[in-house]
Amino acid sequence: MASVQSNSWEPRTPLPTSERAPENRAWPSTDDGELLQTHEELLVRAVADSVTEALQQDLTASVLKLQAATAQAHETIQGLQQQISSFHTKATARVVEHQVQMQAVAESARQHARREMAIMQERIEQLQTALSASHSEAEQARSVAEQARSNAVQARREVVQARSVAEQARSNAVQARREAERARREAEQARREAEQAHSEAELARREAVQARSEGEQARSEAAMQLKTVQLMRVKPNGDLEWGTTEEDSEDVEMLRARCEVLRCMLECTRPRQMAAKSNAFKAAAQGRPSGKRVEARSAADTGRVKNAVAESVHQRAQHEMVVLQERIDQMRTAYSTSRIEAEQQARRVVEQARDEGKQLGAQMAATQQPLEVAETEAHELRRQLGEKRMLANKAAREMHRDHFNSDAGLAMRAEIEIEKETLRLVRAGNIKAAMQLQAKKEIVQLWRGKADGAAESVGSRPIGAPVGSLADELVDIFIQYRIPAMPKYEFSNLC
Repeated sequence: MASVQSNSWEPRTPLPTSERAPENRAWPSTDDGELLQTHEELLVRAVADSVTEALQQDLTASVLKLQAATAQAHETIQGLQQQISSFHTKATARVVEHQVQMQAVAESARQHARREMAIMQERIEQLQTALSASHSEAEQARSVAEQARSNAVQARREVVQARSVAEQARSNAVQARREAERARREAEQARREAEQAHSEAELARREAVQARSEGEQARSEAAMQLKTVQLMRVKPNGDLEWGTTEEDSEDVEMLRARCEVLRCMLECTRPRQMAAKSNAFKAAAQGRPSGKRVEARSAADTGRVKNAVAESVHQRAQHEMVVLQERIDQMRTAYSTSRIEAEQQARRVVEQARDEGKQLGAQMAATQQPLEVAETEAHELRRQLGEKRMLANKAAREMHRDHFNSDAGLAMRAEIEIEKETLRLVRAGNIKAAMQLQAKKEIVQLWRGKADGAAESVGSRPIGAPVGSLADELVDIFIQYRIPAMPKYEFSNLC
């Protein structure tokens, strides 16, 4: 500056006086143009010198102010450096304290994790013991089920055998039913024959009634003839005459006995035989007792023979009908007995098979229920173990991500915002606030390095949350310097 000042104050030519100016105006010469030009240069130089002096004075004042400001700035910088060093010392101590606290928290988290792992291991052992017990119970239940299946197979075989016996009994019953049907048809036929014989007997009874009425009439006629015979006798020439000899009395006794026989026969004889007898009695009443007596006797004998044959046929038919009825009753009784026995045997077999089936079903249910309970408990224990493992892994991942990743991302965003705010303060001329923000930036960088290192060293193992969180520091910084809320930066904005 001194060299500039010495060069700027060189000796100047004296300014023209006012006395010479009129001469130059009064007596113009050939050098007027040069004089004018020299005068202008002098004027310009005088103005430049005055301006230069003013500028030099201003510059000297500015230099003095700058020196004072520089000294004040050096003092401020020294104070800031002292504050920064003290703050850095405090921050280092706080970081060391926080690191110790983090180590303590990590150690407590490790111990808690060890306890949880011991508890989980014990629970796993218990579950394995219960699972082995359930497996043994399942094996036992399976053996019981196999025994029950074998019993069921045996019962099924017995049921099949019982069914075969029932089928045999059913076939026997069918055969007996067929024989009974055959016997029923024979009995029906015999019944029809018996009905026919009964109808014939009814017809014979009616004829006997008619014969009885005719016999009564014949008896009265015979009584009259008997009286006539008692009064008549036979001559040797064959003519009749009235009288009572010994022979006549014998004939009368014989006729009387014959009339008794005829009366008995008339009760059961048929109309044609009754007509023959009536004709014989009529002939005897007309005077031909001897020949007609022989005819009547022969007719009576013939009727007796015919009546005996009919009676024997009737008795034989009744005997056959009784035999057939007895056979039908025997077959019906045998069929009913066999059917009842077959039904009882089939019912007993079915009841026995049903009872065995129920017993086997109860045994299978009793063996199946512990097996199902054991499988359910094992499945439930396995599901609870899986859920606890999943929850533990999820909690570990969430704790790790929430602690390290959130702190590291928060520190990165805070560092970016501090850089932006520092640039703004420098442009605005607030150097002191910018230097304080730079000190805060160093703390944020230190926190970021610690978070990244912890995340890389620990990996996916969860640890506890730090005691002095970085978020509190960042909130204080944002409030103190009125930094706007941090935007959500994407990866492209951070690169």
